Amino acid sequence: VLPRLFNALLRTLNVPTGKSVPQRPDSASWPHDLAWLLEGKNAKKDSVRKFCRMTVYTIAPQSATWEHLFTVLEYTKPFYHPLNEGDHSSALMNLLSLLCLNYSKRIGIESGKHSVKKPWRGASPLTSEDHERLVSVMLPLAMTSMSSKDGSTAFLSSQTIKDLACISPGTITPKVTEMILPALENVMKPHEVQAAIMLTSTMAGHLLRVEGGLDMIGQVLRITVAGIDLNDPNKTMYTFRMLMSVLSQVPLMDPADLPHGSSKPEVLYSLQEWV
Repeated sequence: VLPRLFNALLRTLNVPTGKSVPQRPDSASWPHDLAWLLEGKNAKKDSVRKFCRMTVYTIAPQSATWEHLFTVLEYTKPFYHPLNEGDHSSALMNLLSLLCLNYSKRIGIESGKHSVKKPWRGASPLTSEDHERLVSVMLPLAMTSMSSKDGSTAFLSSQTIKDLACISPGTITPKVTEMILPALENVMKPHEVQAAIMLTSTMAGHLLRVEGGLDMIGQVLRITVAGIDLNDPNKTMYTFRMLMSVLSQVPLMDPADLPHGSSKPEVLYSLQEWV
């Protein structure tokens, strides 16, 4: 069943598969006992959502889910590049973000940190090896999609990276820290600047928990002062969203209230200058 299911999903995503015209979801050769995947008005969107949930919750040592999932993601990898965007882009980004979201939810359920209406417990919990597998495949795709000029694609990419940071913070957060400042300073590619501001907003909580995160956020705030531009409403909106996200994570205080003789964190000066 799994091979036919993954093949049908590939056609549902509208990814070129050698056919002159991609098949509609309701005319794809789905197994008859899996017709529930296509129920509802928005068949394509619902089928991707249900597929992601089914895929994540069937991951187990004796399951072939990983093998088939990697095959699909490897085939679709070129289509995540901004130069290959098309009708398939939205569905591919939904696939990427929903897979990571459901995976992080399953981790929360298994650890008891995420409550659900219908309790679920699999026979085999996810392992650290499973986490490494997912991150190794998903992170390059999300990073590639961050370079897109489409705002919704960049947003879903940032959400995917955030979910991956919840799964493996020690791997994801340092890489995000390394890429944000160079991207913000790349004035020749304004869409990447906006994507970096959006990623900072999404990842603010994670970035502030790592060593050197406060100093980096301070540099980001100084650089993004130029992002407030009445002639560029989108960048201004992203910049204010980023500021709100950062301020919601940083405990605010008056430097004058610090005990005598104590050093003042640099981020306080950065916030004062920015505000």
